[in-house]
Amino acid sequence: PPITDERIRALVTAGDIRTAWTELPLSERRKIIKAAFDVRIQQTKNRGQNACEPERVLMEPRAR
Repeated sequence: PPITDERIRALVTAGDIRTAWTELPLSERRKIIKAAFDVRIQQTKNRGQNACEPERVLMEPRAR
């Protein structure tokens, strides 16, 4: 589908996407992720656990 978000267009048309991504401020990265993906975080089975569990983060591309 056509890319209508200018932030995403600038990122995917950059000569070096990885460098362009790392140069973006965190606030812009978050906006791009929210525009492009549905992000869900599942509850932990161990209450009070402070460890990072990447498998609980579910990301799916947004359908537009």
